[in-house]
Amino acid sequence: MIATKHIGERMSQRGMTKRMIELVMEFGKEQGDKVILNRKATQSILHEMDQLKKDLLKVMDKGGIVVVMDNETLITTYNA
Repeated sequence: MIATKHIGERMSQRGMTKRMIELVMEFGKEQGDKVILNRKATQSILHEMDQLKKDLLKVMDKGGIVVVMDNETLITTYNA
């Protein structure tokens, strides 16, 4: 994506980093010609990430998990 000089100046003035803009583009909602990531949506994403972290720690505690499948059919699973 191309960034204008204008957005660079506004980011600098408003204390916004390139990474913050990337997060808005990844998780924000498109509304016409804008992409918006507001406080409520950010809190929701953080909650989901907390749950994801808990679930991944459980997988890690098992040493990893293997799922055997054939095409779209799940056949069996075991600890890695």
